[in-house]
Amino acid sequence: FGYLLAFPISALLVGSVNNLKFSETIKIIIAIVVGILVIYLIGILWLIGWSKYIVQKPITLTTAISVGALPFIPFDIMKAICAYFIVRVTPKSMLKFQNIQNN
Repeated sequence: FGYLLAFPISALLVGSVNNLKFSETIKIIIAIVVGILVIYLIGILWLIGWSKYIVQKPITLTTAISVGALPFIPFDIMKAICAYFIVRVTPKSMLKFQNIQNN
């Protein structure tokens, strides 16, 4: 549940990356990394709190990371790479589509 709560916060931070004074490539990479890290951070903290207060079986930070983050990192890296290339290609294709409609 903590990961779901993290999505709006992550989206807000990712959107604010656009205001940074970096090249587009750097901004895309920063946005992807910030988004993933915020989701992991809030999700892991929620997992620790849930295990301590709801289940009443506290877990360590190391256990929370190994259960709540590590299994998902390889897939998130693949998704991040895909997202990078989709973002790089999409504006160009959108401009081409708009030019076709205007003619």
